[in-house]
Amino acid sequence: MADSLKAFENSLREFLIDEMSDATNTPQALAYQFNNLKVYIDPKKTPEAHFYVSVRLSEVCFDIENLKKINGSLGYIERFVIKWAEKPNINGELKKMWVLLSKSNSGGFLNKSAESEALEEKLRIANLNSQTISLLGTGKSRFKRFERLRKKRGQLNGKNIK
Repeated sequence: MADSLKAFENSLREFLIDEMSDATNTPQALAYQFNNLKVYIDPKKTPEAHFYVSVRLSEVCFDIENLKKINGSLGYIERFVIKWAEKPNINGELKKMWVLLSKSNSGGFLNKSAESEALEEKLRIANLNSQTISLLGTGKSRFKRFERLRKKRGQLNGKNIK
């Protein structure tokens, strides 16, 4: 079974909302559009290092090393996913997770019970993102988005805010 990685999902969702929000795409509409976004790694499907992204009914598989598309399509969203995955912190964490999951699924661990418990602990820690500082942050300043909204609201009320 493919392992869903909640921290990666949240990071990608946040990145997509920040990158795509403008006058026509409000953050709330984009959050609704990407509410079922999934990021997962399945070493049993493809032998090379890869990750899957699925949004609605579409799914795409990217190679982690060179970010080439292996199969599937997400349309115009693909370029944003590639932009997200190109970030050094994201790419490094994807590679680490690929190694971790491929070893656990291939039986590469010597002591199955102790190593599987360690794997479960690492995955649990990776999925806890509310209380820890995430290495998967988008690096985008939310201040710019709020500043644009503040200016827009000021112009709508008749005030010219700069």
